[in-house]
Amino acid sequence: MYDAVAFGFDSKTDNYKFIRFVTLNFDSEQEILDFPFASQIELYSLKNDSWKEISLPKFDIPLPLKWGTYFDGIFYVKIMMREDKDAIVSFDIANEKFSILLMLEFIGCYTEDPHCVQLLVFNGSLGAVVYPSTYIAIEPWTTPDKYFHFCVMNGEAWTKQFSIESVLDVSHPLEFWKTMNCFLQAQIMK
Repeated sequence: MYDAVAFGFDSKTDNYKFIRFVTLNFDSEQEILDFPFASQIELYSLKNDSWKEISLPKFDIPLPLKWGTYFDGIFYVKIMMREDKDAIVSFDIANEKFSILLMLEFIGCYTEDPHCVQLLVFNGSLGAVVYPSTYIAIEPWTTPDKYFHFCVMNGEAWTKQFSIESVLDVSHPLEFWKTMNCFLQAQIMK
């Protein structure tokens, strides 16, 4: 089963490449016990018309992956590392290498945290939008933040650019357009 894909151009070799994150499914219960977290990463080269497996990095890849973004030859996706810390894994299409970027400190990585993170391109930089989760907080004393916070990566540091109040029925942001318009996804309950 393919959980996430990215398509990009490798300017070093004048080649288009396609990366996919694959979850391996098993038929028997014993196979599941033997491989409780089985996945692999495959890379396709259009120029060579061939697939190859990429070595798994030393972190868990939660599948299905959500809300990754491709920018300037690099695919970015939010993950949870083995140490229970949120991070952004990046895959350089040209060098075929993984790297890790630490997340903002105020973004939680646990399911009880009332925030979600959307990676996107913002003003020509890797950006992140931190916004309230759509579920109701379990603890009555926890009041979820009602703002969308827009941050960008400057070198190795995150900088908050601005915040806007969340909009009724908007579940999450999708992407920014070059005109700085933000596309949002609505979640309309009937």
